[in-house]
Parts: sequence; structure tokens; C-alpha cells
Amino acid sequence: MGKVSGFFLKTLTPGVLAGSLIAVKYAKDARQSKERIRRDYLLYAEWLKMKQKGVSPGAYLRQNGWRRVAIYGMGAVGIRLYEELRGSGTEISYVIDRRPRYVYSGLRVCDLNGELEAVDAVIVSLQSDYETIRKQLEEKIQAPIVSVKDVIFKSCDIQGPAAGREAQAQGTNRKEDEAC
Repeated sequence: MGKVSGFFLKTLTPGVLAGSLIAVKYAKDARQSKERIRRDYLLYAEWLKMKQKGVSPGAYLRQNGWRRVAIYGMGAVGIRLYEELRGSGTEISYVIDRRPRYVYSGLRVCDLNGELEAVDAVIVSLQSDYETIRKQLEEKIQAPIVSVKDVIFKSCDIQGPAAGREAQAQGTNRKEDEAC
């Protein structure tokens, strides 16, 4: 009986240990994915409120004198930002992506390891690793580096046509503590 239990102990223990490690990694990945989805949801909710008030992130960029920009990251948020800025008077000179062979609508895609052309600002569309990406970009380019979250939330400070009509109809001004 001792040989049989020893055999099972030697063969089952590594499998149980490996399975436990996989389960822990899966749980960690699930938590990170849930957090990313939550951040994106909050960003999109604010972005939608901003659009309903007739405000564009392009207005915020122009207000800061940023007419030529680059976008870091062409995932879902980066693509939405690109689509939003097209035709807004803001020139998207290029995008920076870890997969530089990926091309979106003929837009020039640069690798962070390559030479980056001068622009007025770089907008980082990834929310999760913003600080790390910001530090890497600061070593490569002399331009303000801003998060897409800041662009969207600070765009809310600009009153659009819908906000003006709303205030006129109510006979009030927009509340200072009110987000978009």
C-alpha cells in the first residue's frame, strides 16, 4: 500500500500544483480584464455625455494649441479617438503601436523603437499602463503626453452648443461640479 500511495503522491502532486497555479493566473487575468472593462466603460460613458452636449475632444486639443497629434495605441479606444478626431481640424500625424505592421485606414503607424516625428502632443489611448508608456515616450519625443482619459474628461469643461441651449432653456449656467 505504501508504494501505491507514494506513486500517487509523486504523480498527482505536480499535477495538482500546476492546476492550482493555472487557476491563480486565470483568476488574476480575469480581475485585470474586469478592471480594464470597467475603466473603458466609465470612459465611454463620459465620452457619450460629452458628445450629447455637442463637445468634441478636438476642441480641447485646439484650445491647448495641439493641432498635430499622435495617438499611442490603436485598440478599441484608440480607434474611437482616431474616428472622433478625423475631420475635427486636428491632424493625426501618425499612431504609435507595438504592432507597427498593422495599418488602419492608411494611417502611418510607427514603432516606439523607431524615430518619432515632432507633433504638438501625444495622446495615450491605453489606460492601464499610462505611466510606463508616458515615461517611454518622454525619452523619445519632446511634446506633451496626455492620457485619453484626461482628454475626454477635460473636454467636458468646454461648453458645447447643446450645453449652451440647455442653459438658455433653463435660464441657468452649467454647474461647476457637474461632469459632462
